[in-house]
Amino acid sequence: MQRGGSRTRLTIVQLAAAILLAAGSAGVSSAGAQAPRPGVDVVPAGDGREGVRGVVKPLAEAQITSDLARRIQELPWRDGDRFRKGDLLIRFDCQELQAEANAARAVWRGKKLAHTNAAELHRRQAAGALAVAIAAADADKAEADAQALEARLDRCAIAAPFDGRIVERLAAPYETPTPSQPILRIVDDSALEIQIIVPSRWLKWIREGLDFTFRIDETGEPAKAKVRRIGASVDPVSQTVRIAGEFVTRSPDVLGGMSGTAVFEAAPHRPAE
Repeated sequence: MQRGGSRTRLTIVQLAAAILLAAGSAGVSSAGAQAPRPGVDVVPAGDGREGVRGVVKPLAEAQITSDLARRIQELPWRDGDRFRKGDLLIRFDCQELQAEANAARAVWRGKKLAHTNAAELHRRQAAGALAVAIAAADADKAEADAQALEARLDRCAIAAPFDGRIVERLAAPYETPTPSQPILRIVDDSALEIQIIVPSRWLKWIREGLDFTFRIDETGEPAKAKVRRIGASVDPVSQTVRIAGEFVTRSPDVLGGMSGTAVFEAAPHRPAE
């Protein structure tokens, strides 16, 4: 029985060794073929006619935050809503801050009156120049304090910096977000560009103003575009350069974040191998 068990164990070991040897040979064969690595070998070896991947990006986008630890009083917009430049995006409950600003302005007025009185007494030789200077400094400090509170009060209402849409609402009315917590993400979807990463060797022929076609995956429609600018440096590891294109014609359905393939019809033919 023991001998039979030994033979069985030996056979299993030999079989496992054979499987490992076969797997190792397959790994060597795959490595020799140099299969593309997902997320790494993404740049085509062609000349531009084969197409290169790109993504649509907005020229202007922003994440709205605030340094005020105040309760949100108004947040009228929801995801996807459109707004105009200057529209109210967020309003905070700043009644307490308003009262502090009113008090600071009252102190400022009192300090100004004290300075005026000291100056008049000095004119009548009833007060010294030092008293006038101190009263002036007190008035200046009170003015600065009032202006600082007014500046904070101005941040109680946040207006839209450009025409655009709400990408995501990250807070809700009556919440009190912590300072610098994102509240809204907004984007200007009227001005979009195409960002593409291409092989640096394409710099031999690619130029600003060069026309290309960008076929968008999500819509399936081709759009005419042209190179708007070329990156200022080449990535030394991947030997690629970033270029940006602008749409000449595009569907109103195109949104930021969509991807597609750019084909440069004017690219030189790939040399025969």
